[in-house]
Amino acid sequence: MDIGYYCIAFATALFGKPKNIQADALLLDTGVDGCGSVMLDYGEFSVTIDHSKISDSVLESEIQGEQGSIVIKQISLCEQVRLHKQEVTDLTLPQHENSMSYEAAFFAQQIKQGKMDENAVLRSKQTAEVITEIRKLTGIKFPADN
Repeated sequence: MDIGYYCIAFATALFGKPKNIQADALLLDTGVDGCGSVMLDYGEFSVTIDHSKISDSVLESEIQGEQGSIVIKQISLCEQVRLHKQEVTDLTLPQHENSMSYEAAFFAQQIKQGKMDENAVLRSKQTAEVITEIRKLTGIKFPADN
């Protein structure tokens, strides 16, 4: 279920579930996707995602708008975040060296409170729904699908 997970999760966290999804993938001999492209249609804008497990890229992620763009180095870690308008502004915040510590602390907080954060659950469900649809569109099948 990796299918560009970090990029898909980022898009659904920002924009929610898209109205329409288009996707294609190069399937390896094992049936796993090696790489692919996804277009998430939100009506007034779209999100295009290219993902790969069989190549390496140094390209950064970019959110483009009419008045500028936000460029993110290594989207899974948000290593560096820059706002590009007429000038470039570095929006990067200091981070813990273990990038998973934030998720662990958030999860522990929910356990202590005895309830799940509804927004976090919704984001997880939407991400899973989008990835499941991408999997169907690209022909990726798991043994449990049979």
